[in-house]
Amino acid sequence: MYNPKYEISNKLLNCLNRISAAHNLITNAPLIPKWESKLREDARIKSAHFSTRIEGNTLTLDEVRDLFDGKEVYAKPRDKQEVVNYRKVLEFVDGEPEISLETMKEINRITLEKIDDENGGKFRKIQNYIVKETNRKREIIYTPPPAKEIPGMMHDLAGWISGAVKEEISPVIIAGVAHYEFVSIHPFLDGNGRTARALATLILYKLGYDTKRLFSLEEHYDLNLAGYYSALQSAQENRDNEREELTLWLEYFAEGIANELTRIEKQILDISRDKALKDKLGQLELNERQMKAVSHILKYERITNREYVKKFGVSNATAKRDLNELTSMKLLMQKGRGRSVYYIIMT
Repeated sequence: MYNPKYEISNKLLNCLNRISAAHNLITNAPLIPKWESKLREDARIKSAHFSTRIEGNTLTLDEVRDLFDGKEVYAKPRDKQEVVNYRKVLEFVDGEPEISLETMKEINRITLEKIDDENGGKFRKIQNYIVKETNRKREIIYTPPPAKEIPGMMHDLAGWISGAVKEEISPVIIAGVAHYEFVSIHPFLDGNGRTARALATLILYKLGYDTKRLFSLEEHYDLNLAGYYSALQSAQENRDNEREELTLWLEYFAEGIANELTRIEKQILDISRDKALKDKLGQLELNERQMKAVSHILKYERITNREYVKKFGVSNATAKRDLNELTSMKLLMQKGRGRSVYYIIMT
């Protein structure tokens, strides 16, 4: 029977409190429907991009956005298929299916659709390994359990999740433990990481932590990939000697959720402070950069073209176009001349 060991450390408790506070604010915030819909789609795009990039996908965020919009993207067929599949996974998770072995298999089947239909959604029959490649040398850093043990271990994991829900353990801890144990078992030949991340998201959704589905945990993992693997390995290194302890991993996992929800909370608060601005935004179609620019100006009172380029990593031409569009929408006002030009919220 699976019985994970962990402690509710001060750091973990602090993260759980931050998550609860942000969750309550976001859930009760009267968001503009257009803005909420756009933020939700942006979160999906980020999830698809970062979850596949962690596994080596080469598509950029803009290329993933184009794929979502139905535009032609010139890239490796497998890279495009991985993104298309993960979008389908997110849509499947949005339907909140039951948290079960069959659901886990279905997530993996969708993940590998048209990539490895023969093995997708089926427990592996052979041994696999987690390897690290350095200077063209491959080093085994973790060996998952033998294939013959997978059915029993996965049954135990599903049983633990069901029991933890009945015991009303924090959804964040349930999702974090499930993520860890799934990738440690590595039950499928491929797509285990993507399946584990989707499973964690599903658990949060099912147990009331969907927070309007505006978050992307995958971006947190990708931005500190070394930290992601280090946190997993902190427990995996003791997996075979009965000293396996998940506290460090759960701290990392919960901190990622807390940081992501705090970011969303800040965006919502920035817009909600100004009712006139909120009403105006409800009539406008803004891209993600432009919405973040509005949040930036609300906090710092102004933004320059150079600051826009630096903050969003875009070209000077893109920055100028975005700011000109916001000005033509009568959302921003241009001040100053020449190199001293800056933009403020139009009052």
